[in-house]
Amino acid sequence: MDNSVSDSGAFLTHLHGGTTNKDTDCGSPFLRLPAELRNMIYEHTFNNETILVRQKDDDEEPHHPARTRTYQPIIALLFTCRQTRKESSAIFDDRVIFDLTSCYNFTMAEFDLGSDKCRVIKSIQINSRDAKRLVLRLQSEGPPRVSYHHSFPSLQCVFIRHSPIFGLLSVSHELVVRAMGIFFGNEKLGVRFIA
Repeated sequence: MDNSVSDSGAFLTHLHGGTTNKDTDCGSPFLRLPAELRNMIYEHTFNNETILVRQKDDDEEPHHPARTRTYQPIIALLFTCRQTRKESSAIFDDRVIFDLTSCYNFTMAEFDLGSDKCRVIKSIQINSRDAKRLVLRLQSEGPPRVSYHHSFPSLQCVFIRHSPIFGLLSVSHELVVRAMGIFFGNEKLGVRFIA
């Protein structure tokens, strides 16, 4: 038996309090850092980063995946190994802003992301066009019978991207804030307008 392998196994066992953990015994220097430090790194990495959510296209040709995929380096950390994904997923969902501007509507966004992911999302970004659509719907139909709260129950903030084409000129910001709160079932929903 090779003594160097035996010694390194004893060292890892000693580090983990006498028990070995297959998830952290991968030999990665990053995973040997204290959990508190790794959490600080995850928080710094994910803080206010924006992830573009692209719609799934059933008609997309399978031999052209590069055409529809955009490299988003922030996501790469989640896919380094099971342990980092397990440790960082909650921080990712808490800190990242999910950009839904390319999605046709919120139902499609839920389809694209999956209902489990939508339930834990804290922040989304939408176009002013989508915000205006909800305001007009609220004005013409009144409060919705079913809100998007069932799809996004953890949602705390909506960022609305202003666009010169679909500007909020004819709709007041107060009305947009009210409509967002009603449609997402959260009267205290934070709404921020960005350029």
